[in-house]
Amino acid sequence: MRSVTVLNRLRFRVIIQSVTHGPSRFLRFAVLSALLALLAGAGVARAETYVNEFPVSDALRGRVDFWKLVFTKYGKNEAVFHHRDYPEIIYSVLDFSRYQEVLPPKAFAKERARILDRETDQIKQALLSLAKGRAPSSELEQRIKELFQQHGIDNSRSYRDAATDKQIRSQTGIRERFQEGIQRSGRYLHAIEQIFEQADLPKGLSRLPLVESSFDYNAYSSAGAAGIWQ
Repeated sequence: MRSVTVLNRLRFRVIIQSVTHGPSRFLRFAVLSALLALLAGAGVARAETYVNEFPVSDALRGRVDFWKLVFTKYGKNEAVFHHRDYPEIIYSVLDFSRYQEVLPPKAFAKERARILDRETDQIKQALLSLAKGRAPSSELEQRIKELFQQHGIDNSRSYRDAATDKQIRSQTGIRERFQEGIQRSGRYLHAIEQIFEQADLPKGLSRLPLVESSFDYNAYSSAGAAGIWQ
């Protein structure tokens, strides 16, 4: 039994390495963190096994918690502004639902882009102000300072580095898509689990399409990968 467990761990490591050796560090952590979050959210009887097999390190805990929110709390009309290297540092959340209800698609897309740019600039200015050692002068600056203090990065350099366009990121929620993926998975999971069991692979890996494609066989990635496994 121990040899099987070790083999499964090695197989899991190989699969994760194949996923995480892409060009974007952020996307690598995104896939890995979301997968770990899904495994941790399994049934009570199986969750203990997953925790033992795939422990979430303290270094990844913040990323896991962030992607749980993206997958389960925030929807397609919400944009979550966060620190790229510390995604659990959430600056603000914008809800575009009321705009989508009253604007035609093209006008909505234009207005959404305008508001996103404005919010990015406001966050940047708040970070630059804190980088100069100034006391917080707004609710946004106070929230940012408290979050940076919690992460031990309350210093001018950290604020200045975080103020770049590369470090200020917005993530659209995917709650609805994730829910649809769970519904679609019912068509395939039983057969996939049987195949994985015959191959002596962890069943938890059968959930990977939930974060790769939401079990949509017509899905295509930005890199041109097709199918549920991408």
